[in-house]
Parts: sequence; C-alpha cells; structure tokens
Amino acid sequence: MTNKNYKLYYYSRAISGAGDALQEIAIIAIIASLTESVTISGIIVTLNAIVCIMCSLFVIKHASVARPQRILTSLNYIYAVITSIFYLITMSNNSSKIFVVCVVLYETICSLIYTFYKIYKDTILKEVTDSNEKIARLFATDNVIKIATSLISTALLLFMSYKAFLILNALSFVIAGYLISKLKVNIVLNEDKVISNNLNRKLVENIRSFYFKYINSFRLVIISAILSFFFASYKIVFQKTLIIFNLKIEYVGILNSVYYLVSIILSYIAGFLNIENIKKNTLITLFVGFSLSLFALTNLEFIVISYILILYPIVGAGYNTIVQIYFQNNINRDDIPVLKGIYNIICGASIFLSGIVTPNIVQNINIFFFIMATLFALLFLYVFKKLINE
Repeated sequence: MTNKNYKLYYYSRAISGAGDALQEIAIIAIIASLTESVTISGIIVTLNAIVCIMCSLFVIKHASVARPQRILTSLNYIYAVITSIFYLITMSNNSSKIFVVCVVLYETICSLIYTFYKIYKDTILKEVTDSNEKIARLFATDNVIKIATSLISTALLLFMSYKAFLILNALSFVIAGYLISKLKVNIVLNEDKVISNNLNRKLVENIRSFYFKYINSFRLVIISAILSFFFASYKIVFQKTLIIFNLKIEYVGILNSVYYLVSIILSYIAGFLNIENIKKNTLITLFVGFSLSLFALTNLEFIVISYILILYPIVGAGYNTIVQIYFQNNINRDDIPVLKGIYNIICGASIFLSGIVTPNIVQNINIFFFIMATLFALLFLYVFKKLINE
C-alpha cells in the first residue's frame, strides 16, 4: 500500500467496518430480545428497501461527484451522531412499543445514510485504487475486520453490555470521517462523460442512456437485483435459525465469525479471477445456489452450514466482489452515481419484496428453500441461454 490515499481510504474503511460489525451484533441482540423478532426483521428490511429506492431516485437525477470527499466525511459524522442518540434511547424501557418503533426508525435512518454513503465511497474507490487485487483486498479486509470484531465481541460481552457496542460504532465513524477528510483527491466533473447531472433530463432518459452505454453492466444489475431477493433474507433466516435451534445470543458472534471467515476467502479469491468472464462466474454461483438450496431442503439440520455459513457468503461476498470489480473496471467514474442509483432502485425493489414475503414463507422453512432453489434454477437457465447465444 504505497499510495497514501489508498492507505487513508483503507484504514477508514477498516475502522468503520469494525464499528459496523459491533453495531450489527448489537442490533441482532436487540431485535432477538423482542417478541415477533422475525416480523420486525421483515419490517426493517422492507422499510430499508423503500428508503434505498427513494434516495436512489434522487441520486440519478441530482447526484454530483464533484465533492464526494466532503459528502462522505459529513455522512460519517452524521452516522456517529444518530447512533449515539439511539444508544441513549436503548437505556430506557426496552419492552415498550415505542422502543420497537425507535429500533425500526434507527435502522431506517441508517439505511438512508448508508445509501448515499455507499455511492460516494465507491466513487472515491475509483480514485484511490489502480488494480483488481487492491479492490479485492478491500473487500477481503472488510470481512477480516468483521470476523476479528465478532470474535473480540465475545470477550467484550464479559465486561460490557452489547448496547455499549453502539458507542464504539459511533466512535469508529468519527475516526473514519477524519481519515476521509485527509484524502488528497482531485475529482473534477467531466461533463462530456457524465450522464447523471443534467438536471433537465428525465429520470427515464438517464436510465435509458445508461442502458445503451453499458448494456452488459445493466443486465448484471438485473441479475444482482434478483439475487438481492435471496441475500436480503439473511437476517430474517438468521433470526429463524436462532429460533429453530434455540441458540443463545452468545453464539451470534461465533456464527458471524465463521460467516465472515468464509467471506474473507471468497472475497480475496475474487480479485484473481478473470472478471471479464462474468457470465461463467455467474453460472457457477447460480449452480452452487441451486445445489445448496436443494441440500438444505432435504437436510434441515444443516441449514446453518449450507446457508448461513456457505451460500450467503458466496453470494454476498464472493460473487458481489466479482460484480463490484467488474463495475469498477467497466464504468466511467462520473457514471458511478448513476450505476449505483439504478442498482439501488432495482435491488431495493427486490429487497422490498423479500422483506414482505420472506417473513411469511420462512414460517415453513422448507417452502423457503424450495422457492430459492427455483429462483437459482431460473436465473441459471437465463444466463446459460445468453452465454450460448454469444
């Protein structure tokens, strides 16, 4: 890491990632302590999707990449303030309906902030990296930090409440914001390339322009959106798994650690694959998804291994890293906000549907596995047909 900007970005991302991991454990524990935890998880997923879609509609029409550093710095500080306020709220009566509303509202606000955060983080990523290996290293490090934090959290719970993790999360984003503010990047808007910042153009025209300019990337967005329906079920299925096997909250950190360990390996391997051969990589992912769905359907006792610890990391870490590297290699920097806007809208709609449907179908977990197997099979046939027609 000889590039100073890359180092600053790397450490900022790592520190905020550690805070995110602690926050995730805290939220899982808080929701698990509530009645109807699966339903609440579904509501949160649904509302987060709505926020993601609405923010992305704004981004496609108005987002500017002229000052991503300043915006990203501010978002870090705002996130820290919101999380600190939520921590104070958790000190009150945790069994009241008002508290449940606060939990849902907090997660929804975080989703709003993160939608913009991710767009500008990826815009800066384009400026500070110069190889696929560095991009893959970032995604792998994300998971290294999460697994280390999850393991440390088990020890921390001996000395503090999981609610205190929220304060550590807020502190991490203050530090991350400071590091981002020290980046030396000179991003100048290129009006000849950008397709997102002409305020006179309509939303549909911006999307059409992107489609004709990046048709393969657009199709990849559609596939990713459909897979988002599956991946959005992670927290819901996780809560269902805790119920099925009557797992204690203390095991959340251990499960997360193994989950992220698998994600680390898959994310780093992705940096050394032939990214341009995206269709074959997609076919392999879909075939594994179909196979493991059938395996879970016939071997329920292995749901934790086949789904929580293998398939979710494959889709959410390995394949997602491949897709993000492909986008970084093939999309102009100035068009990244539009890409992310379209990506968030389509994926958000899929996640919204997942948030509504999944809590109901996981009541009979075998129905869920059957639907997922069908989903992976149909996507496999679609991609295979495109590959044959080339």
